[in-house]
Amino acid sequence: MLPDPAWRRACNAGTATLADVLEACDLVVDGRALRVFSHWLTPIGAPRRYDTWFFVAPAPDGDDGRPDDSELVASEWVRPGDALARARRGEIELIEPTLRSLVALERFRTAAELLAALDAVPRDGAGRPFVVGDGVGERVVLPGDDVAGAGRWTIPLPDVDFRVRGRALAEGASSWPT
Repeated sequence: MLPDPAWRRACNAGTATLADVLEACDLVVDGRALRVFSHWLTPIGAPRRYDTWFFVAPAPDGDDGRPDDSELVASEWVRPGDALARARRGEIELIEPTLRSLVALERFRTAAELLAALDAVPRDGAGRPFVVGDGVGERVVLPGDDVAGAGRWTIPLPDVDFRVRGRALAEGASSWPT
């Protein structure tokens, strides 16, 4: 069951939390389905700075993927290659993280191919994915990347273990907060 749109309004207004929605609608977030994709940090000097992680996950059956237009200039579903072509023609403007993400996503014909590639990302001995620089951001190594320059995240990704604790442990932390 998808939540009533009133829940989104309540979350945006700060009168409800995601936990409230999940409980009321008898929903579960499967954190194991998330695949880390990229990390973007706004350059120093920008009026506002963001430190943002991007993840990929399969969409649940029946999900219509309605965006939350409160933070967007515009939204629509479009294939990565089509969005890039429209940007080249000047029909749409893409910010750097979106542009770089679309270039990487364009390599894959289907979402299933992308998910399989993310499942096969080379990892270090601790299971963390290797990454490559991508403009002013970084993203996981994908087929076709030059892996010679691959390394670790410049800002550590939290070790996520939803199955055991339901929260994230920051990389390098010695214990769970109490």
